[in-house]
Amino acid sequence: MAGPAAASGFPESNPLPTGYRPEGVDTQGRTAYAGSLAEGDVVTVDLRSGELTDPSAGTFINDVVVTGESAWFTDSLQAQLYRLPLRGGVVGTPETIPLSGPAGDFVPGFNLNGIEVTDRELVVVNSTNGDLYAVEPDGGEPLYRSRWG
Repeated sequence: MAGPAAASGFPESNPLPTGYRPEGVDTQGRTAYAGSLAEGDVVTVDLRSGELTDPSAGTFINDVVVTGESAWFTDSLQAQLYRLPLRGGVVGTPETIPLSGPAGDFVPGFNLNGIEVTDRELVVVNSTNGDLYAVEPDGGEPLYRSRWG
């Protein structure tokens, strides 16, 4: 008996690489973006075909959120975010967005982790110091605030 996914032309599941240990996931259209606890990599999965690609930036990429024409990823080991352009169903070249100010002040340990989007900005959390930061993602030098409030 086929489930609702199979009836819509999508498989019931899409296997990730062996040992991948997925942690964060978000989707846009028929593409899923999943981070790995094991290596900090990010894999993209075509949800219809199951085809996998790896746009990883070679560091500990952790969580992801999709905002319109971009997927944004946290880096838990460096003071930066990654932006992956998504235009017309095409995955672009990853961009590194260096952080400065309070959001870029890293302490020993596991830093940027969770990420979410509001109407105008990204909200990221630093797991080690327990602070939230708002990051304005579009245009020019991003603005940062410490201690969300």
